[in-house]
Amino acid sequence: MRQKTQTKDDTKLRTALINMRYASCSQEDIEFLRTRIVGKHENKPTLSDPKFRNVSVITAWNSQKDKINEMGCLQFAKDTNQKLTDFYSIDKRAETKAEKKKRGSKKQKKTGGSFINSDLQNILWNSSPHTSEHVARKLSLCLGMPVMIRNNIATELCITKGQEALVAGWKSVCGPQDKEILETLFLELINPPKNVQIPGLPLNIIPMTKASNSITCNLPDDSQISITQQQVQILPNFAMIDYTSQGKTRPINLIDLGHCKNFQSYYTCLSRSASAEGTAIIQGFSTNKITKGLPGYLRQEFRELNMLDEITRLKYEKRLPVQVAGSLRNPLIRSYRVYMKNNKFDVDWHSSLKWKKNKNQTQETELDATWDIKLNMQIITNSKENLQKNLKTNCDDKNRKRNRINDDDKLMDINIERPIVKRMRNARQPHNTTSPLGLIWDNMNYSCAYDALYTIFYHAWKEQPHHVESYTRNNTRHMQLLVDGFKYINDNEIKFEEIRNVVRHSLFTTFPNKYPIGKNNSNLDDIIGDMTNDTSYGISNLSCNKCGFNSSKPFNSISSYTYIGWSTTHYETMLGHGSIQQYIDLRLGAKDRLSKTNCHNCLDKYSARNQLTITNTLWILPEIMIFAIKDWIDIDLSLEIVINGEVNKYILKGIIYLGNEHFTSRLIDDNGMIWYHDGITTKSTCLPEINISNLPNKQWLKTVNRNMNVDIKEATVMIYIKC
Repeated sequence: MRQKTQTKDDTKLRTALINMRYASCSQEDIEFLRTRIVGKHENKPTLSDPKFRNVSVITAWNSQKDKINEMGCLQFAKDTNQKLTDFYSIDKRAETKAEKKKRGSKKQKKTGGSFINSDLQNILWNSSPHTSEHVARKLSLCLGMPVMIRNNIATELCITKGQEALVAGWKSVCGPQDKEILETLFLELINPPKNVQIPGLPLNIIPMTKASNSITCNLPDDSQISITQQQVQILPNFAMIDYTSQGKTRPINLIDLGHCKNFQSYYTCLSRSASAEGTAIIQGFSTNKITKGLPGYLRQEFRELNMLDEITRLKYEKRLPVQVAGSLRNPLIRSYRVYMKNNKFDVDWHSSLKWKKNKNQTQETELDATWDIKLNMQIITNSKENLQKNLKTNCDDKNRKRNRINDDDKLMDINIERPIVKRMRNARQPHNTTSPLGLIWDNMNYSCAYDALYTIFYHAWKEQPHHVESYTRNNTRHMQLLVDGFKYINDNEIKFEEIRNVVRHSLFTTFPNKYPIGKNNSNLDDIIGDMTNDTSYGISNLSCNKCGFNSSKPFNSISSYTYIGWSTTHYETMLGHGSIQQYIDLRLGAKDRLSKTNCHNCLDKYSARNQLTITNTLWILPEIMIFAIKDWIDIDLSLEIVINGEVNKYILKGIIYLGNEHFTSRLIDDNGMIWYHDGITTKSTCLPEINISNLPNKQWLKTVNRNMNVDIKEATVMIYIKC
């Protein structure tokens, strides 16, 4: 509540909100809230009161919000003796692309959009905004109507999402199907954070033009269509949802609690009120949601926030004891609880947060497995054993042998893994020590992209650990976690699959939308990009020989992960054929070469078009270089890159192939032997193929054909290591 004065009813409302924050409203709170439900009783608010006219209603459902806005527009026009003007959006079909990216495929180029037929267009125009990401395809407006801005457009002009305004005027044109289209809408801001004065316009009058957005629309038959829409980003403001109301102070607060999801939603709606008198609840509400108490995890969170508040206050007042210290949240809170062990520090807390009598308020120290692979594996092992024990206790002797962990439990294998160190040494399947070690494919959590990449890196680490570990030190924590795990694999302490799942879980927790578990496709580009640092190893200098202009930028044409042949420029520059070495030579051969960019300085001063001279320079290179190549790029067995007169040589260590939505790999050892790995067919072993000195030609490395031309896989990623 944002109050300047306080009455007895305001005090009751404030008390109810305090209790509501913890889902612990008392009977007195409920009785008071019911006095604010609209009705005909003398002491209750009534919707016929003029102060509630044209006030935006806070509701929980977007569908209700849209319907109230539609009715509000009609009533407002009637009340002000105006006629509503309909302004339509300009819609086109969105540019087509695959619903899901294929594993390892590059981002696909989009094709041009097309117009929508008239029948579908009319359906779109007449549908509610909540079916199209809350963008209005038809705006019905008149002067003075309250509206709300839907997007952050210009924060310096207070044109921000959620800002309320009134329609002050517009400019429109005739569009498709002879419908009126908004070109510019003029709005008068209501209570902006600061006054806005645009030259030529009255105070707090701002212009808004139509914007183009790509949105997905739900059609009446439950199908979806992606469109590109041009429309002014506003909605009528006769209703808003609880989420949108956050941060607003409302002297007149009209709310509908009937469909609020939980006590947080109740609290959000009611706490917008500046006073009890200005609060009106449209209909009855469920009392259970605000009286049932907090769930355990939220109670714990509130307790910890209270303790952190107290620690902050003591530190600000320079009265914080030296015993209370910690670089992370949990150790800091525990040190405070240990220090206050004999003192009751929850006296001033809300009653729902206080600990019960004789309950131990100091928890035991919890170890953190985030950076410790052994500890991580021990924790997930214990969790697995507990799960298995629970399963066994629920099965009789006859069914015990038949019992298997179901698919849902199997999907947890990224977070909960199987073996412990001692048992695993006994249970480990024998591995052919003459071949490199490979990863076994996980058929419940598709893993072939990880298998191909991590198998090559482990093989490289086995043969050249110093180069790999040096490369890792300057890389991401995910790569560090992988290489740290190699040592435990080498000592037979942890299975290779366990390390893969630990690193995969690390990626999942950091980027949950990129790396879903289960039978989902994995994007190799994302994995490599998030495992490696996007570092520039040189500089690209642009200069003008006439005016002396000079500018530099990072040289990104060669990096730890480089794309070759994927752009039209590469194809045209290399005349449709080339190799990785030729690409490198071409990029580093840019010494005093004319670029395609003209000097803007000369153009401004002399009206002359002088091309800038480009010079690319490398300073240093990583120990491992990864290249993603197109099919017209040849594979080199070794690379030579000259930096400051010194030749740096790299040898090919692994190739990743893609075909039929499955990744496989080839490894090349120090003796030149080429090994093939497929997590499905070869499992933990690799099959010898041919020595590199006996290759019939370079093209042999570009494909894998092990099934009589039925399943041909093409090389997509090359991994080189410094030698």
